[in-house]
Amino acid sequence: MFREYEILGLSLYRYNMAIEKTDLPGYVKDTESKAVINTNIKALEAYKKKRNNRKEQDQIAEDIKEMKSDIGDIKRILQEMLTNGSNN
Repeated sequence: MFREYEILGLSLYRYNMAIEKTDLPGYVKDTESKAVINTNIKALEAYKKKRNNRKEQDQIAEDIKEMKSDIGDIKRILQEMLTNGSNN
């Protein structure tokens, strides 16, 4: 049986979850697992946005690294073509 808990405007669903408020604003405690749960949705959304931005930046950096390598390969091939063309 799932119960709904309303905490700071959030609905939390958990099987027989027993929670209590803490002295820290934005946190509650699960009395069964003793876990302290952050209920600050804005902080979670900001974290996810920052994480996604970091992933995008890492992908861009990897793409640039790959393009530099490809450009190096193209330059090498062109130089070989020029060298072989002048020998004929």
